[in-house]
Amino acid sequence: MKAWICLFLMAAAITAGCTGAPESVTVGVEENGTEVAVALGGQVTIRLPEDPSTGDEWQTDLSDGLVVVDERRTPGWREWTVEAFEPGTHRFSAYLTGRFDPPSSAEEWYTISLRFVG
Repeated sequence: MKAWICLFLMAAAITAGCTGAPESVTVGVEENGTEVAVALGGQVTIRLPEDPSTGDEWQTDLSDGLVVVDERRTPGWREWTVEAFEPGTHRFSAYLTGRFDPPSSAEEWYTISLRFVG
């Protein structure tokens, strides 16, 4: 009986805090309109195609509680790495348009729900 209790307590200690959600995730156009889970304190990298020769670029709109910690451009791509500092579902949206054009003129939209669990 004592051995079972010890095993149970050891298993509980090992799994305490485990959420099953990854600490880092990379998403792209395939995940548009979906929800992705990530561990609280983890990061999500959003990678979208972008061709600067067209004059269009991605503009972002983030829900409260979501923060861009890195942004980069590589040939043909635009990437943002985001974090949330409190658990819950946060929204990352981006729209492809001219730099000074309003969102209503967007050629393409991208939205993903990011559920931070912890």
